[in-house]
Amino acid sequence: MRRAPVPVAIALAAATLLVGAALGASEGEGNGYRGVWIYRHEPIWRWQDVEEQLAEMHPHHEKRQEEIARSRALLDEVRRARGDASADTARAMELLARSLWNSRASIDEVCSLAHGALAIRRRLFEEGSPRLIPGLLTALDCTTRKEAVGETLELSREVRRIVRTRVRDDTFASQILHSVARALKTCGLYDDSLETLFELERRLLAAGLGASEDLAKTYYEIGKVWLFFLEDAAEARHWYDRAADVVRAGGYEGTRLDALIVNSQAVAAHALGDVRRALDLYRRALRIREKVLGPDHEETGQSWNNIGELLAGLGRLDEARAALERALENWTAVFGPDDQALGYPLTGLAEVALASGDLKRAEEMLVKAEAAYSHSDGANEALHRSEIFGVLALVEAKQGRFDEAVRDAEAAVDLAERYGRPESPTYAEAARVLALVLAARGGIAQSLPWLERSALASRGHLQQVLKLLPETAALRYASEGVPALDQALSLLFRGQTTLEAAPWIGDEVARSRTLLLDSLARRRRAASTADPALAVALDDARRVYAAVLLAGTGRSGEEHARELERARRAYERLAWKAAEIGRALPAPEEITLAEIGRALPAGAVLVAYVRYENPPPDPAEAFAAPGAHGPAAYGALVTRRDAEGQIATAAVPLGPAAEIDPLIDRWRSCVAGARSRLGAGRSCDAAGESLRRRIWDPVAPLARPARLALVVPAGAIALVSLPALPAPEGGFLLEHGPTFHELSAERDLLEGDRRVGNTGSDERLLALGDPDFDAGTEALAAANELLPEIGSPAPVAKVASARPAMRGLRPPVTDLGGLRFTPLPLSRSEAEEIARLFRERTERERAALVLSGARANEAAFRALAPRFRYLHLATHAFVAEPSGALEDDDLTPFLLSGLALAGANRRSQLRASGSLHDGILTAEEIAALDLRGVEWAVLSGCETAAGVLHQGAGIVGLRQAFEIAGARTLVATLWPVRDDAARAFMEELYRRRLDGMAVPDAMRDAALALLRDRREAGLPDAPETWGAFVASGDWR
Repeated sequence: MRRAPVPVAIALAAATLLVGAALGASEGEGNGYRGVWIYRHEPIWRWQDVEEQLAEMHPHHEKRQEEIARSRALLDEVRRARGDASADTARAMELLARSLWNSRASIDEVCSLAHGALAIRRRLFEEGSPRLIPGLLTALDCTTRKEAVGETLELSREVRRIVRTRVRDDTFASQILHSVARALKTCGLYDDSLETLFELERRLLAAGLGASEDLAKTYYEIGKVWLFFLEDAAEARHWYDRAADVVRAGGYEGTRLDALIVNSQAVAAHALGDVRRALDLYRRALRIREKVLGPDHEETGQSWNNIGELLAGLGRLDEARAALERALENWTAVFGPDDQALGYPLTGLAEVALASGDLKRAEEMLVKAEAAYSHSDGANEALHRSEIFGVLALVEAKQGRFDEAVRDAEAAVDLAERYGRPESPTYAEAARVLALVLAARGGIAQSLPWLERSALASRGHLQQVLKLLPETAALRYASEGVPALDQALSLLFRGQTTLEAAPWIGDEVARSRTLLLDSLARRRRAASTADPALAVALDDARRVYAAVLLAGTGRSGEEHARELERARRAYERLAWKAAEIGRALPAPEEITLAEIGRALPAGAVLVAYVRYENPPPDPAEAFAAPGAHGPAAYGALVTRRDAEGQIATAAVPLGPAAEIDPLIDRWRSCVAGARSRLGAGRSCDAAGESLRRRIWDPVAPLARPARLALVVPAGAIALVSLPALPAPEGGFLLEHGPTFHELSAERDLLEGDRRVGNTGSDERLLALGDPDFDAGTEALAAANELLPEIGSPAPVAKVASARPAMRGLRPPVTDLGGLRFTPLPLSRSEAEEIARLFRERTERERAALVLSGARANEAAFRALAPRFRYLHLATHAFVAEPSGALEDDDLTPFLLSGLALAGANRRSQLRASGSLHDGILTAEEIAALDLRGVEWAVLSGCETAAGVLHQGAGIVGLRQAFEIAGARTLVATLWPVRDDAARAFMEELYRRRLDGMAVPDAMRDAALALLRDRREAGLPDAPETWGAFVASGDWR
């Protein structure tokens, strides 16, 4: 049946959002309408959008042609009734233009209507009239899609001027400025888009609308610019969290807006690698949407798509496929079979197929996804097309179709360059894929510049993001590393390129090694200066979190879990707030391997180990699904300076980590337990020789004739004492040279005198030994009241004899709540003897302070340590394994190691009394101290140099914590050490150090002295007693 014509006035009213309150009475134009037509600027298929749809807009594909037909009929009727130059005609033209946009019609027809409507309005209304806004927005839509940057800027500025001066209604202003910001963003004018949104934020806050939906949407839009266009997930998370705060303050929980903000928080968490939090948030958004919008709504489909993408990344392919197919079915029903919204689930299904080895289906899905996205000219869709072309190139390369792969990889780079930032992850990945397929086609030399560009982009992005992340999130995000650098190292150590052809490889190794820990250290120091109150609050929250984690006794598992979650949330909230301080930090200095080589001391060689992901050499096997990791391998970069001052670096391949890491574990286990097993010496020698042949013998010829080897460890090699390995000529490397000293990174050679000390410290020693682990609240309080004034010598307690104890927990630690510590009586005499030596050498009676018994407590150490130049800590240490209850993505590895101080065995009672000092000083808490005035710190406990192996930061534990806190040189242990052996080594070490020996020489001579003593006494010379000690940091 033929539909009756819709009267013009009714049709126009249906297409109009009445905003009469927004316009002054003087703005009446005599046409009977007191408002303007405001429509949703971006199409519904932009799945991340927030705005609700107006009733007259029909996103469902089966209604689009009907909508266009009605709009054309409406325009014809209006022209007959009102002529070609009326305001109603302009409105009808704008409505038709919008309908045509929805159907992907010809841009020429749409722009003709848009500019024609604006021309009519300009003839009818004065400059600056709000009645120009609908025409300006329609024309803005056109210039945006044509990528006419100059016109887009001009039109957007005109709209902003009108809103600023003539629009009084804040909600109306919010709708207009959101449209302007989205147009600017789509055209690639990101700074202008953010400026528009910040202007709106100021207006809404000034109007007292701090808990309004408009402000929540504004923060959402700011976050979207950062996440989807500037590709900065850390910055985006900040704005999404602010939007969520507004949602809570305004009472909008459980609404469509709440679901959108929660979904956005999940997207940011997903991008930052926090997959557990992301999955929880995605599912929460899905529950809200299914309840509020129904299972068939397009936003519900969006939730299924996001969940599918995350599950695919976790390797849960069947679940991912089901979720993505559900999203595809939903969006096909809503948008039609050709809409670009389908590009999202199609891409996800392609990656699932690729991970499953179904190359044919993967390629089919990718081709469909690219075709869907090609309907759009937007920047975000262009970046998605770049990703699709990159994955398509991998699929083609995996089949040996290298020419096609290069073509598609080049298309990916072109789109990423045109629409993204040079340091964006999209550009980094596109450049890396192009390098991969060029190398596979035989163009190694052609691939190297693209690997360099990718590595620079990845590192630049990491530097920017890590500045804005608290420790846990930063550690998680940094684990992805710099993939292009791994690829370049693979080529280098296979001999397919050289450092002469690609010197940037050595530079990037040095620059990337300390990205994470340096970022954490710089931000911690900045926080203590920029916002001392926040720094104190964060420190308290950190200690509460650590104390709850370490308590765990006397309560049910559920009760402890709830308390731990509350403490974690409180700590994370402050940690994210403190991370904001990193925004203003400048980028670190760029260093080069040549510069490092010039800083080498005379007679020294630099041996920088690297652990990298090493894809298979066969191109047919080298292309995995995006995000997949290859097997790890080790190599070394050996840098020397000859007599003429020429710098030379050689690359030495060492082999797969799967072969070397077990050798390290076997040797460490052997030497640490040699005392208890008959014939262990011969077994340890065999294990040590196997290990030496893999990690030192290939390097040794290049290290000769250097007297000093400065070693930068990587991966599990950080757990090896090179001097303790058996030498080819008999004995140990300790005896035959060179002298070894560890650096945390290559840049340690450049820092030296540039390290800024804490002027509050002076030439004094703080020695701590034999803590009373069973001390209670009253004993600790009394001890601190009696603590001598700083500088006064403490009374010496004589210990006649005691059974030597192990300074550590021998069985693996898997439950921090169950930690118990046994007394260390000989550690008291060790501390006293070192204090005596210190006083003798300095001829100052007040040069040393000893803390023992109940006085060796956390409160005393935290207060005193920053005021001393030298620290000596003789106590138990622990390193927990990240397994079982401790295997948690939200648990920083800095909480898995620490030192035991007075009261440690009664930490639950101490905490119950309200004390923040629980007798355990975790690496997390140590890293928060200001120890920049500490020149020398000795951790005379078991395995104080050990820690948790982290992909992005190496071994994370006490050693790294003291480095972050600012200590210049650290002496620690790699395996459990007997109380008497530790005391003997430390006395030998301090005598030499106080006589002026450099750190490496003092360490070597002290170990040699113990080794000679054992041989002269007819005792086994296994390195268990003398080889566990390692020094790192400043070698002078």
